[in-house]
Amino acid sequence: LDMDWVLFVGHCLLGFSQREIGFMTLSKFLKLYKFYKNHHDFETARCLYSDLEKEQAHSGEWLSD
Repeated sequence: LDMDWVLFVGHCLLGFSQREIGFMTLSKFLKLYKFYKNHHDFETARCLYSDLEKEQAHSGEWLSD
């Protein structure tokens, strides 16, 4: 795991200080980042990562659900 990426995302995207990020568990950080991704995508594209993952999973199928 790249700690520079964690600090960048935590500070620039999530708005935490470096000190707050340092005290966070990795589990909590990843959970907050997951919520951020879903919220950001919903606000910008009106779709969710889960919808895109389902679409990609079905892209190789002959028949869709």
